[in-house]
Amino acid sequence: MPAYTPPRPLVDAFERARVLDVPAQSIGKRVRQVLAQPKLKQAISGTWLGHPVHPPLTDVVIGSFLSASLLDVSRPTPVRQPHGG
Repeated sequence: MPAYTPPRPLVDAFERARVLDVPAQSIGKRVRQVLAQPKLKQAISGTWLGHPVHPPLTDVVIGSFLSASLLDVSRPTPVRQPHGG
């Protein structure tokens, strides 16, 4: 039995929503057509670089998120500015 997570009921509701099947199939078909283009497929697969592009891209996103979170947490309390001019 899978563990319960708070967003699980929401995810389950989306999975059961048959009204989303037709748009999802249409969008999926179009995405597959676009990604099947040889030049784009080579660019995003990292053929030109010699190794996959996906791992470094995920590192950039995760690193940015963690850096922003660290800066938010370590931010000193703001200094009160005197009023007046």
